[in-house]
Amino acid sequence: MVVIDDALRMSITGNEGAIWGLGRDLSNRLKRPFFITMSLLAVAFIITLIRTSAPPQRLRRLGLAAVLSGALGNLLDRIRHDFVVDFIDWHLGFNWPTFNVADMAITVGVAMVVIDLWWHPDPPREENGDVLPEGDPSFSQEQPGNPSHR
Repeated sequence: MVVIDDALRMSITGNEGAIWGLGRDLSNRLKRPFFITMSLLAVAFIITLIRTSAPPQRLRRLGLAAVLSGALGNLLDRIRHDFVVDFIDWHLGFNWPTFNVADMAITVGVAMVVIDLWWHPDPPREENGDVLPEGDPSFSQEQPGNPSHR
């Protein structure tokens, strides 16, 4: 279905691989367990990143939540259908591979995490690894070695 002439159409396809179809040539015996296992590992990793992020890292946490939701959406497709359902066919200026809303969440979420990492490097931590509270005088974005930094 054409939504915008020469730019956007909806066309349902099944992506048996990962991003841009990578891995779709794996044998059927290996493909399903491989992609489900990789998805579950990614979900566990993202949850760990969310849990270990500091409260002031709001943009990072929101971005990770978006990545997590996209990963879970694609995982659900893979469990239900043995492939990810893609349906957005964007071809304005460049013919992008067909994608879905979960892919958009992952992309926007990764961009948010990268921006947050650039704007707000990891906060200082105590020797045991705990993040220093924001009100703590040691909580500073100054470089180590500076006299005001612990």
